[in-house]
Amino acid sequence: MKIDILIPFHRNDGYLRESIASIERSKSVETRIILIDDRPSFDESSISDLNFDVYIKSDGVGYSRALRIGLDHVTADFFAMQDSDDLSEPQRLFTQLAEIQDKQAQISVCGLVRVNESGKKYLLQSPHLLDEKLHKLSNLLGSYNSNSSWVCKSEILENSEVFPKGFRSIDWATTLQLPNHLKVAINPTRLYRYRQHKNQMTRHSEYKGEAFSEIYELWKMLNDESQLPPLNYWEASMIAAPWVFTKQSPDKVLVEIERLQDWILAFLNFPQVKLSEDKNRFKSLLIRKVIQGKYLFNLKTISRLISKIQLS
Repeated sequence: MKIDILIPFHRNDGYLRESIASIERSKSVETRIILIDDRPSFDESSISDLNFDVYIKSDGVGYSRALRIGLDHVTADFFAMQDSDDLSEPQRLFTQLAEIQDKQAQISVCGLVRVNESGKKYLLQSPHLLDEKLHKLSNLLGSYNSNSSWVCKSEILENSEVFPKGFRSIDWATTLQLPNHLKVAINPTRLYRYRQHKNQMTRHSEYKGEAFSEIYELWKMLNDESQLPPLNYWEASMIAAPWVFTKQSPDKVLVEIERLQDWILAFLNFPQVKLSEDKNRFKSLLIRKVIQGKYLFNLKTISRLISKIQLS
């Protein structure tokens, strides 16, 4: 089975070569690697040491725009993404393609394994949400299962809501407005190795600070469609992106604990959430987010809210 693999990169380094090599080790599929070089145009250093099938120069436009450029070169019936510092298990692509066919889905997501600079697995791993019916709604809590592990039917690119322009978090933006006729299959196996290191773009303060500000209007639209209580930008940040809050959080931050509490309880009492296998994972995620908001509330308030989450 043929599949195009999009790999945008902004540094030609050992991580990139390892990433490409992991795709080349894929089993039972025929891969076509589309390499998108997003280094600034003045960086003309050699790419002769890299293996690829298609090479595109995007000249420093940023990850999401570079990915959009690469998508225009997809010719196979299926495509996948991989970040230039991440790795795939050899069976990843075949497993996810089989999942798409078995479940008659258009998108397959697999679990992530967080690894360090050396590729060693972290002891603690992020939760892997498994309820396919709640894939879209769960993204009100953050970009869960919205990542570069996606394997997709190329036909989804006909939808304007898929990988829209103007978002740093292009996969999160896709999920929040995913058309209902597109089905997502979630594989429980962690087949994608997500590397965390100091040079990672998504760890930069500018990226973190602006990504959710772009996302908020889409978040608000889905929240309203789901008939959940309205939240302002800062309250929604507390739920979906609490890392924006620091000791230096500006005075303009406006977060009402009562509204937050009402939203959290309404989410946990949402009919599909109450019956979901992920309900306890949702509770754990929300408790973690409340704790991350320690700069906004005193310990007594935080403890009271955590108790309500646990009892819901």
